Amino acid sequence: MFDSDGGNLEIERYHGKFYEDQYHGYGEWSDLINRYRGEYQNGLKHGDGLFSTNKYTYEGPYKQNAMHGKGKITYQDGRTFEGHFVHDVPQGHGRLTSLTADRSLTIDYEGQFINGLPVKH
Repeated sequence: MFDSDGGNLEIERYHGKFYEDQYHGYGEWSDLINRYRGEYQNGLKHGDGLFSTNKYTYEGPYKQNAMHGKGKITYQDGRTFEGHFVHDVPQGHGRLTSLTADRSLTIDYEGQFINGLPVKH
Protein backbone atom coordinates (compact mmCIF):
# COMPACT_ATOMS: atom_id res chain seq x y z
CA MET A 1 0.00 0.00 0.00
CA PHE A 2 1.28 3.49 -0.79
CA ASP A 3 0.49 6.97 0.42
CA SER A 4 -0.22 9.89 -1.92
CA ASP A 5 3.50 10.68 -2.14
CA GLY A 6 4.32 7.16 -3.34
CA GLY A 7 5.84 6.04 -0.02
CA ASN A 8 4.93 2.85 1.79
CA LEU A 9 2.18 2.99 4.39
CA GLU A 10 2.58 0.82 7.44
CA ILE A 11 0.11 -2.06 7.24
CA GLU A 12 1.25 -4.25 10.14
CA ARG A 13 3.11 -3.44 13.30
CA TYR A 14 4.53 -5.74 15.97
CA HIS A 15 6.36 -4.92 19.19
CA GLY A 16 7.41 -7.81 21.34
CA LYS A 17 9.55 -10.85 21.75
CA PHE A 18 10.78 -13.20 19.05
CA TYR A 19 12.18 -16.70 19.09
CA GLU A 20 13.70 -18.14 15.93
CA ASP A 21 12.20 -15.30 13.84
CA GLN A 22 8.66 -15.89 15.14
CA TYR A 23 6.51 -13.96 17.60
CA HIS A 24 7.06 -15.69 20.93
CA GLY A 25 6.20 -14.47 24.44
CA TYR A 26 4.34 -11.23 25.07
CA GLY A 27 3.75 -8.97 22.09
CA GLU A 28 1.50 -6.31 20.61
CA TRP A 29 0.41 -6.62 16.99
CA SER A 30 -1.84 -4.37 14.90
CA ASP A 31 -2.86 -3.70 11.34
CA LEU A 32 -5.22 -1.11 9.88
CA ILE A 33 -8.32 -2.70 11.52
CA ASN A 34 -7.25 -5.26 14.13
CA ARG A 35 -5.20 -5.16 17.31
CA TYR A 36 -3.87 -7.92 19.58
CA ARG A 37 -2.02 -7.71 22.88
CA GLY A 38 -1.00 -10.91 24.56
CA GLU A 39 0.99 -14.09 24.47
CA TYR A 40 2.43 -15.82 21.41
CA GLN A 41 4.01 -19.21 20.92
CA ASN A 42 5.84 -20.12 17.73
CA GLY A 43 4.24 -17.24 15.82
CA LEU A 44 0.65 -17.98 16.93
CA LYS A 45 -1.60 -16.36 19.52
CA HIS A 46 -1.29 -18.76 22.47
CA GLY A 47 -2.11 -17.87 26.08
CA ASP A 48 -4.01 -14.89 27.45
CA GLY A 49 -4.76 -12.07 25.06
CA LEU A 50 -6.98 -9.18 24.05
CA PHE A 51 -8.05 -8.98 20.39
CA SER A 52 -10.04 -6.05 18.99
CA THR A 53 -11.60 -5.46 15.59
CA ASN A 54 -14.10 -2.89 14.37
CA LYS A 55 -16.85 -5.46 15.14
CA TYR A 56 -15.92 -7.00 18.49
CA THR A 57 -13.39 -7.35 21.30
CA TYR A 58 -12.34 -10.72 22.72
CA GLU A 59 -10.53 -11.13 26.00
CA GLY A 60 -9.39 -14.53 27.13
CA PRO A 61 -7.09 -17.42 26.31
CA TYR A 62 -5.93 -18.60 22.90
CA LYS A 63 -4.62 -21.96 21.82
CA GLN A 64 -2.75 -22.11 18.51
CA ASN A 65 -4.40 -18.92 17.19
CA ALA A 66 -7.96 -19.88 18.23
CA MET A 67 -10.11 -18.64 21.12
CA HIS A 68 -9.92 -21.54 23.54
CA GLY A 69 -10.97 -21.58 27.20
CA LYS A 70 -13.06 -19.17 29.28
CA GLY A 71 -13.32 -15.79 27.57
CA LYS A 72 -15.60 -12.90 26.73
CA ILE A 73 -16.62 -11.29 23.44
CA THR A 74 -18.17 -7.83 23.47
CA TYR A 75 -19.74 -6.78 20.17
CA GLN A 76 -19.87 -3.18 19.03
CA ASP A 77 -23.65 -3.02 19.63
CA GLY A 78 -23.18 -4.02 23.30
CA ARG A 79 -24.08 -7.71 23.04
CA THR A 80 -21.74 -10.07 24.88
CA PHE A 81 -20.96 -13.75 25.11
CA GLU A 82 -19.10 -14.91 28.17
CA GLY A 83 -18.20 -18.54 28.56
CA HIS A 84 -16.10 -21.34 27.15
CA PHE A 85 -14.68 -21.53 23.65
CA VAL A 86 -13.21 -24.50 21.81
CA HIS A 87 -11.36 -23.63 18.58
CA ASP A 88 -13.14 -20.23 18.24
CA VAL A 89 -16.63 -21.67 18.89
CA PRO A 90 -18.74 -21.28 22.05
CA GLN A 91 -18.92 -24.73 23.64
CA GLY A 92 -20.12 -25.68 27.12
CA HIS A 93 -21.56 -23.23 29.63
CA GLY A 94 -21.98 -19.61 28.61
CA ARG A 95 -24.13 -16.50 28.82
CA LEU A 96 -25.45 -14.21 26.08
CA THR A 97 -26.42 -10.69 27.04
CA SER A 98 -27.66 -7.63 25.20
CA LEU A 99 -28.47 -4.01 25.96
CA THR A 100 -32.03 -2.76 26.16
CA ALA A 101 -33.16 0.57 24.69
CA ASP A 102 -32.32 2.30 27.99
CA ARG A 103 -28.81 0.75 27.86
CA SER A 104 -29.42 -1.65 30.76
CA LEU A 105 -28.07 -5.20 30.52
CA THR A 106 -30.39 -8.14 29.99
CA ILE A 107 -29.55 -11.84 29.94
CA ASP A 108 -30.85 -13.40 26.73
CA TYR A 109 -29.66 -16.94 27.46
CA GLU A 110 -27.56 -18.72 30.05
CA GLY A 111 -26.79 -22.39 29.76
CA GLN A 112 -25.10 -24.91 27.51
CA PHE A 113 -23.78 -24.27 24.00
CA ILE A 114 -22.96 -26.91 21.42
CA ASN A 115 -21.07 -25.87 18.26
CA GLY A 116 -21.80 -22.22 19.00
CA LEU A 117 -25.57 -22.64 19.42
CA PRO A 118 -27.57 -22.46 22.66
CA VAL A 119 -29.17 -25.73 23.76
CA LYS A 120 -32.75 -24.84 24.63
CA HIS A 121 -34.85 -27.34 26.53
